[in-house]
Parts: sequence; C-alpha cells; structure tokens
Amino acid sequence: MKENAILKSKNKNKKSVFPDEASKVTNLLRLKDSLLRQEFEQSAELIELARSFGASNKEVKTVINESIRRLKNGLRYEANQSRTNRSRF
Repeated sequence: MKENAILKSKNKNKKSVFPDEASKVTNLLRLKDSLLRQEFEQSAELIELARSFGASNKEVKTVINESIRRLKNGLRYEANQSRTNRSRF
C-alpha cells in the first residue's frame, strides 16, 4: 500500500492522498524543522519514522542536504525572534 500512496482519481488532475503519504511528509517536515533548530538528537528517530511511512533515501537526503545548505548560508530557524514582546492570547 505504501507504494501506492498517491493514486489518480477519476479526474486525472486530482490525486487522492492516503494517510501514509501524509505521515511521510509530516515526518520529513519534522526532520527538516529539527535539523534547522539544530536538535540533532531527534533526527535519527524522525528519519526512521519517515522511512517507515515510505520515504525514500533520496527524499531523506534531500531534506538533510537542504537543511545543511540553509545552515551554512546562515538561514537558521530564527523566524520572528525579534517579536519577543508580543502579547499572547
């Protein structure tokens, strides 16, 4: 079933996404986030989770390489850090 995670529906332009595909993408995004936050302890577990939902080695390597590139270029996970005095609801 993991190989068929995305199937074309009756309309050829639309695709149906099964929960395995959504879980794979979610775990790849969590991996990317943890790498950008430099929380490397979680990376191995997130890689295994993504692979268990069907992520290929190429997809995992792409996420890792993109994160390394962003860290080298100084594009760390620093979104909205200047807004520390924001009131919260």
